[in-house]
Amino acid sequence: MNIGTQLKKTRLYLGLTQEQFSAGIVTEAYYSRVENNKNHLKMKDLLEILERSQVSLYDFFEPIIHEDTFSREPVNTRAQEMLDELKAMYQQAVKAGNSKQAANIKKIFNLTGYEKFLLDQIE
Repeated sequence: MNIGTQLKKTRLYLGLTQEQFSAGIVTEAYYSRVENNKNHLKMKDLLEILERSQVSLYDFFEPIIHEDTFSREPVNTRAQEMLDELKAMYQQAVKAGNSKQAANIKKIFNLTGYEKFLLDQIE
């Protein structure tokens, strides 16, 4: 599964239109292409959408990571970019003293099965 597919599942679960889900963050047209896996969101835009919709990082990424863990396929380039962005966000959260955000990001790393590798690189 990828980010666009998970965004669509989340949006439909919440009963929102594309316009409602992405309003003020990205255009509806751009967001539609994200759901269709033709465009990618910046991490800050993804976080803003999830925060506004009250969806935790853990709840959002858990199905993606769970499926990828069992597929035995290598992490694709975009997934690696997102993990790199999460590493940077983790570092910023720790420096800013935002323990809640840091803990949520750490949960994502724990789900991958590579938590020691990932956390060794960022701590």
